[in-house]
Amino acid sequence: MNKDIFLKDYLASRIIIDGKDVNGYGLVYYKNNEKIIDDLLSIDFENKNVLSVLSSSDQLLMFRALESKKVDTFDFNRLTIYYYYLRKWSIKYMNKLYPLVDDNNWLKELISKVKTNDDLEKKAINFFKLHLKEDSNLLHLFYDIDIQREGETLFNNASMAKKYVNTDLVFYNYDLFREINNTINNKYDYIYISNILEWARGDIKKIENAKKNLDKLLKNRGTIICTKLINRNKSNILSERQIFDSNYDFKEFFDKKVYTYTQK
Repeated sequence: MNKDIFLKDYLASRIIIDGKDVNGYGLVYYKNNEKIIDDLLSIDFENKNVLSVLSSSDQLLMFRALESKKVDTFDFNRLTIYYYYLRKWSIKYMNKLYPLVDDNNWLKELISKVKTNDDLEKKAINFFKLHLKEDSNLLHLFYDIDIQREGETLFNNASMAKKYVNTDLVFYNYDLFREINNTINNKYDYIYISNILEWARGDIKKIENAKKNLDKLLKNRGTIICTKLINRNKSNILSERQIFDSNYDFKEFFDKKVYTYTQK
């Protein structure tokens, strides 16, 4: 990550903390807000290559724990990179599954413990050092925790997650809705996109772009894993199905919170 991008990320985060919007950036999810564990446990990820939205990092850690061969990540929001490292340090050095983002003294102690030779991780350290120097209210980088849906994770505590934070992060700044997005050249057995298709808000062009991008990223007979978090009208859902049905088999899980598209 070059210096200019690092500076842009930091400045964007300052603006977001002030309650303003920045194109290409957004608030970060503090923790997973989906209940999908039972459905994921019914899928065999062992020795499979997975691409997952980064978001709160819970998904990445879960796929690593499910014995995937490789887990790469993507997100349109680059600020998720920095939160991943905050999660990693919190687990590794403070034995806490989630960092205390509302306590700058705690964060200063955490940052002081981090030792690394990794360039990206060093950028993340500097990112938070700058915020702490300015006494930023980092809680404002996140969606309101109190009004988020209660999700779930495979880990009851930080000790259970420690072995899964020592693998290097592979991250792509990737927008599924962007037409002809060639940022990622790899192919995957499974792609976990959470409820990204719901964010299309019924925009047919966005859904078509997402399908084209996913087509390029999947191995033969690969599977896209999607979730439902918001209520959508029937025509909205049918439009998505019509776009994917020509190339994919649809499966809805028992609780109807998770569904998949598998290449025919």
